[in-house]
Amino acid sequence: MIRSSIIVVVFISLIAVCAVPMSLRSTVELGNLPSSLTVVENYVDTYYVALVKGDSSLVIMDEGFNVVRRIEGLEDEGVEEVIYHDGRLYLLGFRSGNLLIVEAFASPWGWTISSTIPTGSRLVTGTPINGMIALLSFDEELIVVDTHTEKIVFRSQLPVQALSIATDDKLLYIPLYYNYSLLKGDYVTEESLILMDVYGQVVGNVENFGRRPSYVFLYEDYICVISYLDGTLTMISKYSNEPAKSFFIGRYPGQPFVHSGLIWIPSAGSHRIARIDPSTDEIDYFSTSGRGPSQIFVTDDHVYAIHAVSGKIEKMSHSGETLFLIDLNGYPVDFTYRDGAIAVLIEQSWDPLCVKGWLTIIGDS
Repeated sequence: MIRSSIIVVVFISLIAVCAVPMSLRSTVELGNLPSSLTVVENYVDTYYVALVKGDSSLVIMDEGFNVVRRIEGLEDEGVEEVIYHDGRLYLLGFRSGNLLIVEAFASPWGWTISSTIPTGSRLVTGTPINGMIALLSFDEELIVVDTHTEKIVFRSQLPVQALSIATDDKLLYIPLYYNYSLLKGDYVTEESLILMDVYGQVVGNVENFGRRPSYVFLYEDYICVISYLDGTLTMISKYSNEPAKSFFIGRYPGQPFVHSGLIWIPSAGSHRIARIDPSTDEIDYFSTSGRGPSQIFVTDDHVYAIHAVSGKIEKMSHSGETLFLIDLNGYPVDFTYRDGAIAVLIEQSWDPLCVKGWLTIIGDS
């Protein structure tokens, strides 16, 4: 069998390892330090919002990833994350401590900042819950804001900083990321997970089950937590608040993806992807051709992975066969897939002096 290589000299080279066609569609310059892509599905259409942290600007693109507007002038906010929910964008200010609300019901040209809510805490991430938004801060706080009255409902000091949060619209599930001290080589909290209602009452906790619990997500009747240093997935019963199942993923597991009842988790340190079937407790591992898979997207037929170490994106079959491997000539930080198009946010280098970034759109038909 003869393998062919196609090199496109516009930020990207494309190496085919099968006959399935993939092609570069376009490249969009974004600015310094692009960090995330947020999908906005409103009454008009589907849009994509790229957060460019260098100047806290928002680059808004249509369904075909064509730039339709840039929202600028937010440098003083230091926007850390963008959350979309129910026709609104919530911009979390790390530098300012402000929560900015952008009305995004209509066409992007009509999107406006309707409110600026000061919290006095450096905001990191959050999640909507029943007409409110729960925010985590770098200052080890949980802050809940009523999005109708635009008032802070409550704020609570956490034992240590948390980096992720999940909700089932009844409770907030908060893994305590810094529960383990690398300097001391020991736990600094008694629990790995806190359960709290929207009024600030702690309704439960789970004693330490893993070091540095990072991602949290809900699966049926389980609270699922990934422990970054242990490389494990722990599934905790919602009824007993006790660990029910545990799976070893690999070194430095990344963001999970749930598809058709299966849980897929990349492992950057082990250069592989784990696939878990919770109904049978079976786990399969698929080695990747790229190095350092940090994020994945799973469709009915394929698995797509971006690799933070080797700077590539990979297309695989569900059985783990590499179908395509693409050199991005940079380092991917986020990506999404829609209707045969893959949009990848890329930074020029991990060097802080080389922070230019762009969006590359790759066709997969």
